[in-house]
Formats: sequence, structure tokens, C-alpha cells
Amino acid sequence: MHNKKDYYIKCFEELYQKNSSRLYAYIIRHLKDQESAKDLLQEVFIAAFENLDHLSAHPNPEGWLYLTTRRKIIDEIRKRASSPILPSSNLIVENSSAKINTPLLEILPITTSEEDYKILLLYYVEKYTLKEIAHILCISDEAASKRLIRARKRLRDSLSDEDLKI
Repeated sequence: MHNKKDYYIKCFEELYQKNSSRLYAYIIRHLKDQESAKDLLQEVFIAAFENLDHLSAHPNPEGWLYLTTRRKIIDEIRKRASSPILPSSNLIVENSSAKINTPLLEILPITTSEEDYKILLLYYVEKYTLKEIAHILCISDEAASKRLIRARKRLRDSLSDEDLKI
């Protein structure tokens, strides 16, 4: 019994050594945040450790790791998209008459619906592509594009009422 445990630990260590840096880079590309990437990488390897019985006999353990990582990234992105907490942003809305600069994220919750807020946040603040946004929101690429166009128009219209422009 002791040899089996040692075998599993050795398999886990090899899997970690071989894949951790590539998985970390993969997570960083999607989350664009080092602390979140470290946390998510840890979650992936905890899941791997908890599934060592299955993973040691898996025909493609690296594939399992990447699939698990991908799913956890999607979960994190969805969680961020639905979170009411606003990240900091350098996007500024300028009042043309008074020349007062206001961070866009202070205005968004007031002037937009939840759906518009999510897509504008993902596109302009989190810097996701339309294809990534479509995947996050579980909609087609075309629907994501149309939602972004409509959200920008509604935001522009609501800001023009206040004599503000982007």
C-alpha cells in the first residue's frame, strides 16, 4: 500500500514540474492578473491531487490538466462578469463644458443595464475579444458584437443627455 502512495506522489510531482509554468502562463493570458492566476493554478493542482487515482491511469493527464484549467478560467471570468465590484480603470469620461474627468466605471452602473455593464466591462476594462466575450456569456460571436454595439449606443445616448462624451 505504501508503494502505491509513493507512486501517486511521484506522478503528481512530475505532473506539477512538467506543467505548472505552462499552465500559469496560460492562466495569465486569460485572467491578466498574477494573484488570481496563482490562486487558480493552485486550485487546478488541488483538483489533480484529489483525483490522483483517476489521473495516474488517465491516457492524457496533461490534457486533463488543461481542460480543468480552462474550465476554472471560464468559471472565474463568469464570476468576475457577474461581480458588482468594480475594478479600477483609466477610462475617463470628459464633460465638455466643465472639463471634469470622471472614471467611466463610476458612470457605468448609473447609466447602463446589467447586461450592457457586463459587456462594456469585459470589452473595455478586462480587454477581452468579442470571441472570448461570446464564450464567457454563452452567446454567439455575432450576438456579442451586436450587444456591444447596442450597449455603446445606449451609453453614448445616456451620456449625451448629460453633455458628456467618451
